[in-house]
Amino acid sequence: MSIMSKCRKKNRVSLLSLTTLAVITLVMGCKTSETDYRAAVEMARNENFRKAESFFQNFTVEEPSFDSAWFYLGYCKQRNGDIRGAIKCYDQVTKLSPTFYEVYNMRGICKGMLGDPDGEMREYDKCIDLAPDFHRPYYNRGNLKYDRGDLTGAL
Repeated sequence: MSIMSKCRKKNRVSLLSLTTLAVITLVMGCKTSETDYRAAVEMARNENFRKAESFFQNFTVEEPSFDSAWFYLGYCKQRNGDIRGAIKCYDQVTKLSPTFYEVYNMRGICKGMLGDPDGEMREYDKCIDLAPDFHRPYYNRGNLKYDRGDLTGAL
């Protein structure tokens, strides 16, 4: 099993997995240096999402089939306020890896930010279908149901 395949099986939400991407950068011979990568990891950890976004943008150009790079690019865009841009990145992740469950939760949050509660609910439901033990979409879906006045469903 390749290092990229092993990384894809891990929980990609954790910033610790960004370190795994640094190893992949070296193994795959990407132009991005290990030093640049480590700097981007630190930027993300320190919530400097604008600079981290620039790095992940470059990484997706170098390795366009790497779903985690698209996910993190989307996350940085989302944190920087480019919600539509984040959704486009998350859409790319679902094309590359339809079972990457965390992306559905994040895309649901974005759809909620854009005022699409029906789309938001569908994303949380899809995430729950893929990963019933993952708690975040339950929390988000509960809040959405509460906001819609469905107090029983919110529980």
